[in-house]
Amino acid sequence: MEYKVFLFYSVAGAFLWVFSLTWLGYYLGGKIRAHEIDEYLLPIVIVMVLVLMCPTLYHLFKNRRKSGADETSNENSDAN
Repeated sequence: MEYKVFLFYSVAGAFLWVFSLTWLGYYLGGKIRAHEIDEYLLPIVIVMVLVLMCPTLYHLFKNRRKSGADETSNENSDAN
């Protein structure tokens, strides 16, 4: 990837990330009062952790299934 393309996507991604989080904080700050934040914090953190674990779990199970299939095919070829 050329440096200019990389730089463009990095700057665009950073801008979108900062803008979206700033807007989300402003929006939620108007909807959720300070004394209510404790009710929402734990469920939000749990959802974030689960969502962030999904790609890792997907790749672990995919690789485990693939390595299991490779071992089975090797055993069958050894038997012949």
